[in-house]
Amino acid sequence: GYLNLEPCYPAISPPMAVSFPHGLHSPPNPMLTHSPSPSTSQHQLYMDINTKLGVPLAVQVRFQLSAILRPDASFPLLNRLNTTKLVPLFWASEGFDQPTSWMVTNTRLALSLPSAAAYGLAGGLTLLGVFIVSGWMCLRKRRNKL
Repeated sequence: GYLNLEPCYPAISPPMAVSFPHGLHSPPNPMLTHSPSPSTSQHQLYMDINTKLGVPLAVQVRFQLSAILRPDASFPLLNRLNTTKLVPLFWASEGFDQPTSWMVTNTRLALSLPSAAAYGLAGGLTLLGVFIVSGWMCLRKRRNKL
């Protein structure tokens, strides 16, 4: 639907509403000045997130800002209205459709580091064990010769 922004900013109470562009996912609204024509592919919000790291790989946030016009005797033009109306002002989109090469490189690195660290730790502990056992065997042979 449409979110009334007036309660969000009580100090200034802007007569504005925010929604998805062209009323996407909104029920029919008699306050609209025109019938909306939403297109899911053009007006939806989406996020493609790597599930292991929580890194966004593609994000598009789209919204529409509409003015809320009410009958008002102080303004002759508004006084002609018989009911409250929603007038779309603009819609905007912000985000990126695909990750940059830097994002891909660093995401791959971050995904490979845990396994690389595990193999490195396992190899290091194995070498340490081999040195300890070798040292113990050398000491034991020395003591048996004496």
